[in-house]
Amino acid sequence: MNNYLGVLAVAALCVSGQQACASAPVRQSGFKEWRTILAQTQADTPSAEMLRILEKFVEDYPQGRHVSDARFAIAELLYKDERYAEAMPHYRFLAERRDRTFFADALLRIGEIQYNTKRFKEASETWQRLADKISGN
Repeated sequence: MNNYLGVLAVAALCVSGQQACASAPVRQSGFKEWRTILAQTQADTPSAEMLRILEKFVEDYPQGRHVSDARFAIAELLYKDERYAEAMPHYRFLAERRDRTFFADALLRIGEIQYNTKRFKEASETWQRLADKISGN
């Protein structure tokens, strides 16, 4: 699992543009701290500890360049543990951001949570919204 998070975190860092972050002030972007988190994901940090680290990062850098990356990782950890009610706000946050990096993944997971919690009509509507956005409707 931790290797998965490491790959996920590295991919998120690449997608969100490491070059753009490198020039931003550290306190504002949290870039240096995000790099530390990436190292911890490679070091097989236990999931509960990783969740605590990621939540602290989001608290410290709510407007940071990697807040979406962190929130997606938090949501994925919670989803894996079937803590759907806790994961849902993170996925909703990602689905509604102007930055669409995690839009499709977030909507897919929202639909999966709705389906897994027997809210089939909502899941269908969410997946239709995703299909419409992907197809340009």
